[in-house]
Amino acid sequence: MNEEILNYIYKEIGKSKIVELKGDASSRKYFRIIKNNNSYIVSDSSMENKQFSNTILVNQILKKAQLSIPEIYHYDKKRKFMILEDFGNSSFNKLILKNNYKDYLLKIAIDNLIIINKLSINKKNKLKKL
Repeated sequence: MNEEILNYIYKEIGKSKIVELKGDASSRKYFRIIKNNNSYIVSDSSMENKQFSNTILVNQILKKAQLSIPEIYHYDKKRKFMILEDFGNSSFNKLILKNNYKDYLLKIAIDNLIIINKLSINKKNKLKKL
């Protein structure tokens, strides 16, 4: 983990257990920070400037649309990291495989895609091309 990010975490949250998480197809790195009964996700986008800015913008747009997204507790534009709400280990792609969740989750996904499709993003809020 980036030394500056680690120092920030220790300063703001205190000594914590830090677990690296599997990443996505990008060069971002993800970590779970565990302190007492609280956990947070840290996203290190120091290698992806545009993606970092787009993530913040998309989060703001989806939050205004009242969609369920992780809360961004803190972000640092200079160092390109953010501390996010931790939804836990129950990811959509794991739950969708369980029959008792499948129909319910597919309906929520479709409903959310309809909402996202209807969102108008004005010129000021255009995403940066990657």
